[in-house]
Amino acid sequence: AGLASGTCQVAAEYPWDTLKVRLQSKQFHYRSAFHCLREVLGKEGPAALYQGVLPRLATYGLVKSSLFSLFEAASSATGSVFLGGGVAGALNVAISCPIDVLKSRMQCHVRGSSRAAAAAAEGARVVRGAGAGGSTNAITAAVDLFANHGLRGLYWGVAAHACRDALGYAILYSVFQSLKDNTDLPKPLCGGLSGMAFYLSTLPIDRVKTIMQTQDLHRPIYTDPLLCLRDVLRTEGVLGLYVGCSPTLAKTFVGQGVALVVYDALRL
Repeated sequence: AGLASGTCQVAAEYPWDTLKVRLQSKQFHYRSAFHCLREVLGKEGPAALYQGVLPRLATYGLVKSSLFSLFEAASSATGSVFLGGGVAGALNVAISCPIDVLKSRMQCHVRGSSRAAAAAAEGARVVRGAGAGGSTNAITAAVDLFANHGLRGLYWGVAAHACRDALGYAILYSVFQSLKDNTDLPKPLCGGLSGMAFYLSTLPIDRVKTIMQTQDLHRPIYTDPLLCLRDVLRTEGVLGLYVGCSPTLAKTFVGQGVALVVYDALRL
């Protein structure tokens, strides 16, 4: 059930996720989500919205399966959906973080013409060894990332990632359970609202995570998530923590709705 739900989630949400990552990364300067979409489609083509999707599809079902298994064990042990979600989210980062680092860096690779590459030259440079400036093949990109930066490169931003997922999944599972038990809302809507609750509560942490994971690891600016958070607040204000909010909510409403409904249906 977890494997199927994870795979369906990726297929539904990936283009939205690419827009989210591009907007959140400090390597690009888009005015809005629509401007980002127009630039990506106009300069790089539709394929850019799916860059990095194959390794995501190949692995995320397993990541989701692991998450659901951890949640069921942790919620049973603690007697709490909230605590079970938090424990599952934090522990599952051991599997999900390397995949997310690779995915995010490949999503920031600039495809297409030399003019497009020049228009986002800094972004292309930042993801050197993980797509841009190197191979767009996921296996080669992962090998290059590990060869250049070791395990630390694969787990860059892991502290922010763990904080996001611990808080986010504690809230997500609690909201989903509450909506199922106390309302007559359709399960897809319950799943979508639960996913939105995940990101509404964690979007500032997610912004920090994305900035850290998509920076130039040869010369990283941010090694501490708190310093990254402080810099965003100093240079962009509180609203800077909510950059990419609209595609984030769209992606998670669609993706989490699909994932939770498929999982709930298959486990019956």
